[in-house]
Amino acid sequence: MAVYTVKSASSRGHRRNLVVTNPQGRESALQLHRFALVGPGDQVAMQRVAAGDLVSLAKTGRPIDVVISPHFESHRDLKLGDERLKIVITEINKEADIVEFQRLEQFHYKGVNLDQADGQFDAPPKGVGGRRAILLASIVKQGLTRALGYIELQMPLLMCKPRHDVFSHPFAHAEADVAWNTWLGDGQKYVNRIARIARVVVDPEFRGIGASTLLVEAAKEFCRSRWHVSGQKPLFLEISAEMLRYVDFVTRAGFHYIGDTEGNLDRIAKDLHSIEKGAEGKSGIMSLQRKYHSAFVAYCQKTKKTFDEARVVLSELLKTQDPRSEMASDEWLAFRPIIRFPIPYFVVGLDKCADDYLKEAIAARGRGPAIEKNQGALRIASGIKEGRMISFEEVEVFVDYEIPLTQYVRLIMDSFGIEARRVRSRIVGPVDIAAQRGQLLLITGASGAGKSVLLNALSDQPMGKGLIRKRSKSSAKPRTATLCPLPEGIPIFQYFAQKYGTSRAFAALCQVGLSEAMVFIKPYEVLSMGQRYRAMFAELTLSDAPVWLIDEFCSNLDPITSKILAIRIKRLATKNDRVVVVAAANTEHFIEALSPDQILLVRNGAVVSKLTKSEYLNGFFNKGF
Repeated sequence: MAVYTVKSASSRGHRRNLVVTNPQGRESALQLHRFALVGPGDQVAMQRVAAGDLVSLAKTGRPIDVVISPHFESHRDLKLGDERLKIVITEINKEADIVEFQRLEQFHYKGVNLDQADGQFDAPPKGVGGRRAILLASIVKQGLTRALGYIELQMPLLMCKPRHDVFSHPFAHAEADVAWNTWLGDGQKYVNRIARIARVVVDPEFRGIGASTLLVEAAKEFCRSRWHVSGQKPLFLEISAEMLRYVDFVTRAGFHYIGDTEGNLDRIAKDLHSIEKGAEGKSGIMSLQRKYHSAFVAYCQKTKKTFDEARVVLSELLKTQDPRSEMASDEWLAFRPIIRFPIPYFVVGLDKCADDYLKEAIAARGRGPAIEKNQGALRIASGIKEGRMISFEEVEVFVDYEIPLTQYVRLIMDSFGIEARRVRSRIVGPVDIAAQRGQLLLITGASGAGKSVLLNALSDQPMGKGLIRKRSKSSAKPRTATLCPLPEGIPIFQYFAQKYGTSRAFAALCQVGLSEAMVFIKPYEVLSMGQRYRAMFAELTLSDAPVWLIDEFCSNLDPITSKILAIRIKRLATKNDRVVVVAAANTEHFIEALSPDQILLVRNGAVVSKLTKSEYLNGFFNKGF
């Protein structure tokens, strides 16, 4: 085993290049993966093992339990309907990883610097300082890979009020030499025992299948074995993000909600006064304060207001219930860089001792804070009056149509020997349909067999011209909701937020996988067919009708998106206690993911057969016969 001291480090592409010296001062080069957690002044121990060279961190000439190389790699499974995807989560270690990382970066907008003259990803995003690690998740199938998303780890922020509050409880670790009576008293020196999830980015095509939680779980594993600051491993992992208010993907990974960060709404106007004095040379001014001051001065110059006049304007706006909506566009653009709204903060212990401490500290504060679970906002709080069982009895549909005697119709009547002046025949039924709340039914069959007609017969809307619906007098007539196109010319998030409120809008759109900023701000007509379908699907989930009807289910969508939406609609049926009925001709891509409780097979001649999923899959009905 040889121990070296890192003299210098530089990064380019997927490589991190070190210059190291041995105890005799002789220099040599060492090449590692791009985000290897080692830098100038660190000691590394190198030894030859069966799988190749092992590089670990060293201290006082001896290796410690922190592996640097080979790169971190974790293998996990992700179930998608009947398919089990193999997911590899790894540190970036090859050129293809950098390319995929760069592609995924376009789906995260805050502070990212994509202006790289040489096309390499060698500079960190704007505002990133200190230690940084990237874990890239990829689907591996038949020797090919496709990046799914990534998670970025950074050093913790020094100031975080909810952390200060919960860590005010005394702590003593059973094994690590870490203990404090109060965090702000003697504990804050251990701040580097905390690692922070800075961002989680998932490819929009794969949102809604649990990829974020997989990345978080991998980050916990990485932090336990690889993350360190000066050789000290973290005991806690934290994350704070506004999106966690709407899509909580960290609680499933064991994180605890502690509270919302403080933000600066209550003090920014006062702080600006101090910042102005600092800018005049009467006191020191820090880089963040300089940023605030520059943004504010630009607003003053544009509006011809004095600094104090603008400060009063901001102060009054921040007293309103929803400052964002009260600001004019120019005010929002000017004040946005200096306002920080409170955001949810979560933390998890990375070993049993640390996590037990968190639970104890939360309990010591009482029941602990409660975060509004907006992903549950799709439940109708008042409940629905209808009973658990919804049944439709003796449902049948007839066509009643008077033949127009045009010259072309006469030609057809003569050619085929048609003598009747009126067409009256049964299209579908009669059939009895019953479902418990929370169940999902699939109507399928050949094109033209009557799937859509049967679906429409279950709705509370009028039938089309020439169609007659008959149902038993005792048959249910519940309220129903169907997919409908959204209005054009308005950003879809604006449409949802104005109609349902921002919390429910976020929840609904994210639950169908439309958690993409550039989609939120686009109008319906410029979305892709798949995005339009998801947007209509999102509005359907916001209906309080006990029965949801979906025609042509996933007919224009790719196989992966079809499976994801099938999983989503199945979960939402159960979660929201709805009867969901979908109609589709081609079910091959999503039938396992949809896992219907009942299947109604419609065939020409008005016949409707009832099948279980296994009967449908084991027979020849799903093959087109």
